[in-house]
Amino acid sequence: MLLKGKILVFLVVNLVLVSNEIRPVGMIGLVFFIYLCEVIKRYTMKKMIFLMVLLMSVSSMKAQQTASSTSIRYEQRHVVCTNSKGEMNVIDIDFEWPERLCYVAQPVLLQHINALLGDTCMQLDRKIAAIQSLYGEPLTTKLDTIPDDSKFCYATYSVREVGLQEGRYISMRVEKNIQPGLKSSLQKEHQLDLFVYDIPSQRILKGKELMKLENILVDPVASYYLSNALTEGLLNNYAVSLDAQKLYGPVPVNDRTLLMEVGAEGQPSVQSMISTADWVNFLTSKMKKLLKTKPIVGTPVVELVDVPVVGDSMYVYRQTEELASFSWNNQNLNQYITTNLVVPPYLKKEALSGRALVRLIIERDGTLSNISIVKPFSPTLDRNIVALLRRMPKWSPARQEGRPVRSFCFIPVNVKLQ
Repeated sequence: MLLKGKILVFLVVNLVLVSNEIRPVGMIGLVFFIYLCEVIKRYTMKKMIFLMVLLMSVSSMKAQQTASSTSIRYEQRHVVCTNSKGEMNVIDIDFEWPERLCYVAQPVLLQHINALLGDTCMQLDRKIAAIQSLYGEPLTTKLDTIPDDSKFCYATYSVREVGLQEGRYISMRVEKNIQPGLKSSLQKEHQLDLFVYDIPSQRILKGKELMKLENILVDPVASYYLSNALTEGLLNNYAVSLDAQKLYGPVPVNDRTLLMEVGAEGQPSVQSMISTADWVNFLTSKMKKLLKTKPIVGTPVVELVDVPVVGDSMYVYRQTEELASFSWNNQNLNQYITTNLVVPPYLKKEALSGRALVRLIIERDGTLSNISIVKPFSPTLDRNIVALLRRMPKWSPARQEGRPVRSFCFIPVNVKLQ
């Protein structure tokens, strides 16, 4: 920015301040403003990542009256259960649950996920409780003897967001993996599906409906190039060969990038990202149409606000006399997230800049719960933001009439990759 331009911007800022009856900034402020512009310019030249985090209470946001268009709720559980047969079952649940897309629940999407998980419940908390009940009661006491390994069973349930273009499509990865011991009464089962949900058409698309994989596999040249492309785009180190392998996907991460998963039966699979443009000739008409679909907006829904009941410890306040706050090791929330948030190296394949908005509940003891992304940025960064919030130290809870209460909070994270 030229010196004249900087001075012009400075004068405009002063006019705005005066119009709002705020004291204008003097010459020292001008010098500081020019210095700040130079610092930002230097950081831009070094292509550094700029993160800006703001903490807002729900009471100051329009979302207080209107529900968010999108809501992806993140829940994890690790539970050890024992059943009436004396068997030990270890359950791991990792859900990124699409509660709302375009302001409403999407029954076609949720029914498909439920079919893969072997469950019919649409509400997340009830679903988690129903899954845990299949394996007995949670173990709450210490064991007197060492359990028999042959009676153990390890169950993993995973629902993960792969890509999301609001009002257009959401790509999902769903896996159910039951691995019982030799003497366990449970049956071995493995379900893995990579699919995309077309929001305007309300339909599930996957595999052959998205890419002409058979045409690639029967063509030695195309098969060779796909193997190389998958190897180059791997999210971890592994050489990919398409021989005797099962292919999952592709699904769009965004309009420029596709994700595929490769694995043999009974073996861990690997994920890889490839360029959409390089394989456009093998994309089906449904996939091409999906990538060009215009987003639908949906109809905003007014949220119902419950009236607090005196003594109700479970009520979540939207407005409080004293807001919740965070401070740790002389760091405020802004500094803590900027310092500790991990930005994946392959994020440049997904987006250059954007904003994530997190909605959560701050409990009376300062812990965080019900973490949801209500404005997604990218699945990878959203996931890392949620992981960071889960492991952060306790907050100072909100207070009402001098006592700690549960409260809603929104945390916007603006990210610009340069």
